[in-house]
Amino acid sequence: MLKFPKVTIAAACALAAAVVLTLAGCSTKPAAICPRVAVLDQASTITKFAPGSAATGNDILYRADITRVDTDCKYSGSGNADLEANLRLYITAERGPALRGNVANADYFVVVTDRGGVVLAKRTFPLKIDFGNQQAVNLTEGTWQYFRLNRGGGAGYEIWSGWQLTDAELQYNRALNK
Repeated sequence: MLKFPKVTIAAACALAAAVVLTLAGCSTKPAAICPRVAVLDQASTITKFAPGSAATGNDILYRADITRVDTDCKYSGSGNADLEANLRLYITAERGPALRGNVANADYFVVVTDRGGVVLAKRTFPLKIDFGNQQAVNLTEGTWQYFRLNRGGGAGYEIWSGWQLTDAELQYNRALNK
């Protein structure tokens, strides 16, 4: 029969405390607090019509939706004042009856604001949508954003994305959402 040494409660507590302190010394830096990211509702969809058309269903070149966006980020620089954010936009696109060929082009934007909604930076990016021979495609588009934090951490900022729409495209979206 095996005999185990008797362990007092005090000895067990001391051992547990030593393990916790040892593990605490091995912990990694906490994850960076990223800015909130979202898709601007009225700019989440683009419906592109053939130039000079009557803008009816048969005149649609394509329709694309930014279905969601997410990010990861890291701080750098003196006092962690620089923030790098890697954004991923998830897009679904559907070919329209007026599209000739397999490729469509669209522009999307990324805006950095403070929590009060003041725009601090805006960039526009081109996107090539290659349908191949398919009716619809799913895309993941990645962008990299770098900005200097003027006050506080990433929680004090927001990153918005959406399609760069013309006035007519924005009015079309608003009419659909009434």
